[in-house]
Amino acid sequence: IASSSVPRRHLLPQLIHGFRKQHPLVTFSIMDVDSSKVVENILNGYIDFGFVGAVFENPNLEYRGVMDDCLVFVTPSDVYSEKKEMCNLDIEAIISQPLILREEGSGTGKVLKDALQLNGIQLNQLKISAIVADTETIKKMISLGSGSSFLSYKDVFDESGKKLVNGNVFKIEKLHLDRKFHLVFHNKRKLSPLGEAFKEFALNYSTIR
Repeated sequence: IASSSVPRRHLLPQLIHGFRKQHPLVTFSIMDVDSSKVVENILNGYIDFGFVGAVFENPNLEYRGVMDDCLVFVTPSDVYSEKKEMCNLDIEAIISQPLILREEGSGTGKVLKDALQLNGIQLNQLKISAIVADTETIKKMISLGSGSSFLSYKDVFDESGKKLVNGNVFKIEKLHLDRKFHLVFHNKRKLSPLGEAFKEFALNYSTIR
């Protein structure tokens, strides 16, 4: 299975655990690549399906949502410290701050880029201080005051609501940053019986979790 980073951390462990209860002899091999590479590997026939954090349109692909997520804006602890946690900031707030962004091809990066463009903002208008492929590195850089970033809510708060990053967390007005983690597969190829069983398990998981 190929998966981008956020679904790999927050969706795959539960899916694999549940599926192996029904199929205890199954062994999984997980490829950690960004969302665009997941899609590329499916189109090239290297894998049957994968999990991504954004939709890359292609007539040969089918996307099925399996888990909800959203992006939040995380700043160093001394930036907007007077604001209430998870309050809405004006969209101009992100233009004035040094930003640490995900690499091109990541689902997180695509969701943010699309949301900015809907509001007439291009990436070259932002004060980009770094492009980083690893979420934990971004969180460390935020804690050091190197810049602000957009991260998955699931990487910022655990299931109990405990904050997992040393910084301040906000929403941004007018930016539509809700998304789904998707199971993606080729719509013109037949899966193996085991692959079909896992696909159905993943899709059912989205309705029973």
